[in-house]
Amino acid sequence: MNTVIQKLYYLSICFVIWAPSFGQTSIHLIMKNDGKHKFEKIDVFDISQKEFYTIKYQDTAHFSFKKTSIDLYNIRYHANGKMYRQAAWLDAGSIKIELHVDDLALKIDTVLNSSIYYEHLNFYKNNASLYQKKDTATLSDLLLKLYEKHIDNPYSLQAGEMYIGLNQNSKKDLLRFKSLTDRQGDKFSWFFLYPLVHERLHKILAITSLDLNAYTFIDPSNKKVKLPTLTDNKYYLLDFWFLACKPCISDHKEIFKKQPLLAEKKIELISISTDDSVKELNHYLNKNNYKWANYLETDIKKITKDVGIRIYPTYLILDKSGKIISSQNTFDNVLKWLENNN
Repeated sequence: MNTVIQKLYYLSICFVIWAPSFGQTSIHLIMKNDGKHKFEKIDVFDISQKEFYTIKYQDTAHFSFKKTSIDLYNIRYHANGKMYRQAAWLDAGSIKIELHVDDLALKIDTVLNSSIYYEHLNFYKNNASLYQKKDTATLSDLLLKLYEKHIDNPYSLQAGEMYIGLNQNSKKDLLRFKSLTDRQGDKFSWFFLYPLVHERLHKILAITSLDLNAYTFIDPSNKKVKLPTLTDNKYYLLDFWFLACKPCISDHKEIFKKQPLLAEKKIELISISTDDSVKELNHYLNKNNYKWANYLETDIKKITKDVGIRIYPTYLILDKSGKIISSQNTFDNVLKWLENNN
């Protein structure tokens, strides 16, 4: 997760349009329309898609939700076959949002009556330097405090997802976090981030080794196979990726250069794609002259699901017995691990 700033989520007045529900949260959108876009409709829905509303476009529109707590909403404007979207954490209550569309995206200008919107933006803006400095200790403490502050609403899960990403290799820090998730329980099991926090945390703490013989993969010739067993090598390096993942593709360029180093360190490199097309996989491998072992997951039993992999790329380092020695999210961190442990 190299671009944490990516965690920064992505409405004159004519008359009011009411969405077909009555609730505790009203979202009043005011679009600053410069006339360059011929808007057709507006969608607004909570991220878990429990409530989804679509209306014909008006410069001013009003949506009523049943939400009584903080939630994450998607706002989408459609114009000339294009969709412009933005996501926003919003409080319950009566919320007013002014926004506009430039040539590329939907931009939120101001949000009234929703402090969580600015708290979310300011947290990542103010702490971006901690990511750049790799000060995970300080950032982890801040995320724990943020989680505890919002433990009674779904925004806590945003902080929790980040915390797990930073501390996935530290059982001590994950157990520290688990005490908070235990307090929260499953009250937000309906929220889309819940599996990425509660379920992923459980899997990381529970699964300490993998029986690779229990899984079947698809090789480039479209045959179902088992992973090769370790011979003289000391470790498996499992690279979980997919074709549309830009950080994955970037890492592969570095992996290509470092293959002699991996061989010297006796590392068995195996890439496992979550894509569906053998043809597209072969095109990618042949185009880049990547010769190391590459496979697709099968639909029968997926290792990514069992291990709880939600972030890509993910690298698992296993010893000969299948014990998970380390989990990383960049190949650069894999190299650092090798320097410190070989």
